[in-house]
Amino acid sequence: NADYLYVRALVYEEQKQMPQALKGFREALVKRADLAGAAFHAGMILLAQGQVNEGRAYFFSLAQASGKAERAMGLRGLGEAR
Repeated sequence: NADYLYVRALVYEEQKQMPQALKGFREALVKRADLAGAAFHAGMILLAQGQVNEGRAYFFSLAQASGKAERAMGLRGLGEAR
């Protein structure tokens, strides 16, 4: 279930276990590609790890989404990636 994977990844992120968190966010996105929170958190982890281009890819996808909240998350992430 994508929601379970997403929440589990949030717990890993809270515990500062970033490799497990990133893996969980990616797994959640495989199950449900429109899970905006998972894409945003994955992008932020990648930015923190210095993988700017890969993080930007997540944010760019969000910025192209049809929902306002998703677009806002993507634009925020792109701003962080500068």
